[in-house]
Amino acid sequence: MNYLKIFKICFIVLIASILVINVQGCGKKESSKLPTDPTKAAELCQKAEEALEKKNYQEAEKLYEEVLTIEPNNNEALFGSAMSSLINLEQNQKIKDLEKKINGEGKSLITARDNFVGVAGKTMASFVMSAVKDPIQASEIQDALDTDVIPAIDKALKKLGVIENSGSFKYIAKKKVYDTDKDYEIDLADIYALDSSMNIIRSILALLVSYNLDIKDYKVAKEDPLSIITSGHANYESNFLKLRSNFRIAQFRENILTAIEKARKSVESMCNETDSQEDDIIKKPSAKEKSDILTELKKGEDWLNYPMKENINGNIVTIDLKQLFVNPLIDIKEYLPSLEYGDPINKKDIKVKEFNLKDPTFKGLLPGMTNEQLKKIMKS
Repeated sequence: MNYLKIFKICFIVLIASILVINVQGCGKKESSKLPTDPTKAAELCQKAEEALEKKNYQEAEKLYEEVLTIEPNNNEALFGSAMSSLINLEQNQKIKDLEKKINGEGKSLITARDNFVGVAGKTMASFVMSAVKDPIQASEIQDALDTDVIPAIDKALKKLGVIENSGSFKYIAKKKVYDTDKDYEIDLADIYALDSSMNIIRSILALLVSYNLDIKDYKVAKEDPLSIITSGHANYESNFLKLRSNFRIAQFRENILTAIEKARKSVESMCNETDSQEDDIIKKPSAKEKSDILTELKKGEDWLNYPMKENINGNIVTIDLKQLFVNPLIDIKEYLPSLEYGDPINKKDIKVKEFNLKDPTFKGLLPGMTNEQLKKIMKS
């Protein structure tokens, strides 16, 4: 399945949407059954806009939140608060402390433009690359993602949901603010695409925090990779690759399905637009492009909901991807074959010693699969 074009669109909207809050104040307010004070809300929005222009995102978020106590359905404040809260992860003390451990004093993994993407991507990537020289445990990063980053994304997604339910949305991003060639319009189709991309990011984080990845000694693990899964070895960690107590793996599937639905709504919204597309970030797709995108989205949805047939090296295999998330493996180590080094002296070239999987179906992921069938597929 080729989702490259879809992901590219979502990512562009994500970055553009974060940029656009720097130039937006609060315009027309949505109606609410609660008492409102339009004058006060407008004043607060103006102050929030000024704070954004000064890159004071914490003050901006505070002001937008105050607007929402007056007008809970104010789209501009909802959007500004959602994006500001993500950018403000840069100032999260727990994340800053982790950055110091990973990168050293005075270095930051996150910038105002990277927000949670920096946390999820760069932080974990830096951890993996520097693990052997830094004793930081994966669980420290996982805890920060679990208690700080994911909740911030959830908060933003909730606000985007309110905007989507309003049925209309429009911002004009001024070129003079961030040096673009012209002004750009952010509309409801872009909000759906942003929602989709954020759900994709959240799904990745849900997977990252689900399994225990702590290792006793990274230096030993680098020299002897099999030590971490070899029972009896001093570097063996019984909890390695086991589900954590607060695992979120089921949310991976839920988030991807939501992302697919939001992407579908984004496409439909774009196709229903009647205004000029000249200043739109995402242009209205052609009939063929729309058909292709919707077809790919349907394929992704089917893969997450139903058993599918796949030709792997000439072998027809049934894959029930849904089981991986609704019936997850408790301890991945128990589903690994016996492994050994092809070069035992230098501890290199890991290969399968014996194909004796405890459960070759992987708890229903590969229904009906046997060790012999799997061995044949792996060799073909």
